[in-house]
Amino acid sequence: QALKLRAGYDFLNGKLCNIEGSLKTCGNSPQFGFLTRALLVNFGYKFNDNTNDKKEYFTQRILREWLTLDDCLPSIRLCANDVLRLLLRSEICLDPKERNITYLLWIIRMLVLQLEKGLQKAKDGALDIMTEAAMDAQTLQMMVDLFPSEHANDEKAKNLVFRFLSIQDGFSKFGKWA
Repeated sequence: QALKLRAGYDFLNGKLCNIEGSLKTCGNSPQFGFLTRALLVNFGYKFNDNTNDKKEYFTQRILREWLTLDDCLPSIRLCANDVLRLLLRSEICLDPKERNITYLLWIIRMLVLQLEKGLQKAKDGALDIMTEAAMDAQTLQMMVDLFPSEHANDEKAKNLVFRFLSIQDGFSKFGKWA
């Protein structure tokens, strides 16, 4: 099973990511559907990384590598945004007894990373996803805590902050700031 995961990881991360022509219109291509299904189906699998003591989920590993590469194709960033949106919408829990805050925080960090580097279309997509996820007070608080200050003048960013201030925790935090 580890060999199958490694082969799938190498294929997704190496071969498919480098086919620039077929991924130009990632959202409309069959490859996008394949990427999304592969990442979501393999969500629960973990890698044993010899360089790191902690185990990382298959989806996390691939998305993190895609979003942290400086020379990543724009279409891959857009695909990664869509996968992050699906993960947030599905409210996937790694522990069925409680909501997995660590994984949710990781998704928010990846969205904030899209705001800090990447093309404008990916930044707009990340802001849209964050606005959609802001319906949950806990998620909203994480977003406001991690939000980069250079985006403070953006209209969508202002809406997130105003929404945060309208909940009890946000109002209390505002009192501490003032």
